[in-house]
Amino acid sequence: MRADFIIGERPMSHAEFLEFVNGADCAFRAASPGSLRELAQVLGVALANDCDVSLFDADLGMGFGESGARDLPVAPAGAALENPARFESVEALLSKLKVSKSKISLFTSGTTGKPKRVSHLAAALAGQARAAAEDCVWAFAYNPAHMAGIQVFFQILFGGGAAVDVFGKPAGYARDKILECGVTHISATPTFYRMLAGCGAVFASVRRATLGGERSSEQMCALVARLFPNARVTNVYATTEAGALLASHGEAFRIPEALAGRVKVAGGELLVSASLLGESDCPCAEGGFFATGDLVEWVDEPAGLFRFVSRKDGAINVGGYKVAPEEVEEALNSVSGVIASRVYGRRNSLLGNVLCADVKLADGVSLSERLLRAELSKRLSAFKIPRIINFTAKIKLTRSGKVERR
Repeated sequence: MRADFIIGERPMSHAEFLEFVNGADCAFRAASPGSLRELAQVLGVALANDCDVSLFDADLGMGFGESGARDLPVAPAGAALENPARFESVEALLSKLKVSKSKISLFTSGTTGKPKRVSHLAAALAGQARAAAEDCVWAFAYNPAHMAGIQVFFQILFGGGAAVDVFGKPAGYARDKILECGVTHISATPTFYRMLAGCGAVFASVRRATLGGERSSEQMCALVARLFPNARVTNVYATTEAGALLASHGEAFRIPEALAGRVKVAGGELLVSASLLGESDCPCAEGGFFATGDLVEWVDEPAGLFRFVSRKDGAINVGGYKVAPEEVEEALNSVSGVIASRVYGRRNSLLGNVLCADVKLADGVSLSERLLRAELSKRLSAFKIPRIINFTAKIKLTRSGKVERR
């Protein structure tokens, strides 16, 4: 076991983690962790004492209170512990955390709708972690209050590796830390990887790179393979409601035999059996299936291969045509010199909406609207080409690192 499981600016050793948990006399019943270190403190105390805990994204308005232990304040819903758990060793603490009776409540991102609460058994999430066969250093790039961040955290904690926190940091900072710390594993959104690609570096130390949280095209997977030439690249489909479900090495997915009958495609939408979901208020249709809202199209229906196209509730109505912003962004991002883009609609009395795009260019790149539209015309129908294009230094993202749709 490594001495430090969090390295970088605010390191934390296993010994310090043990000391923090043993010194706590109140549990974090609700919190908005903003870093990997804070997530470790919140979950460490709650799970060690079998307390349920709700993790709120900062965007939902849940902040920390003013009182609390050490450098992490207790959230307003924190509660005193009558008989705080104490452990003689790190091994004893980790053993307890892995079989904790706690429930972890999360909230869906609310990218296109109201966030919903989803509760998972902590032991079930922790049980998905696998012991690392060799020394691993992770780049922690996901929001610590979201499902992907928690899954990576458990893998770091129980898998025996270490991590450097790059969540919410500029791409240049992430580049430097990945190189400096010899990162071997990274899991992040396609948007994160696009930003990282704009730094002009190649990361030879990385052995595993995973994409998740957004639709990933073959082109996106190829970009990640170029960034990490020695890595195995995996594209993962996951939801807050069910966790990780599907994996592939490109943009096309197939439902594995283990999920046959519990995950299916109907009416062009991916459906998930209620038996795979955490506790939530998410409605299930007749037959006990939850409609994910993720639309797919068949790549090879007889072979069971499909790819994700867009969100069901994310289409933009432009003069009677339905436009998937993800498709337009993919076309924009494929233009040489474009690092990232955000496509959205602006209300218009004549067309209903006009299509707009915010575009971030790589340093030193000059590209006019005329040239960009000319490139898009080779890839898209005329009604899918944005009427308004804004060149910007920053793309609006949600706290989870996805392109903001609202």
